[in-house]
Amino acid sequence: MMIDYYKFAIPAIVIVIIGGMISGLLAYNFYPEKHVNVNIGNGKCYELLDSANVKYQNLAAENEIEILRIQLDAIETEQARLPVIFSGTQAGISDFTDKYNIINKYQTHR
Repeated sequence: MMIDYYKFAIPAIVIVIIGGMISGLLAYNFYPEKHVNVNIGNGKCYELLDSANVKYQNLAAENEIEILRIQLDAIETEQARLPVIFSGTQAGISDFTDKYNIINKYQTHR
């Protein structure tokens, strides 16, 4: 009696793919928080957790805003517009635009 291995191939492939997807999702969701590794410049790398991560993200955003302000100041005209793409929750975007006095031309709520 000869065993036909071909009829087991497709179910085995499907099982391996589904198992891999489940394992990947479990591993991703098991890691409780997303952190940032920062190289300060002294050759050491630090992992920022919780409030330090939030403060770093805020500083990085402020740095980007300041760079954009400097670039805008280099433009001669007062009517210059700078397109900015926001990502995050609507409340977070509203807080950010209010904090830095950013005019959101396409904002539909308020």
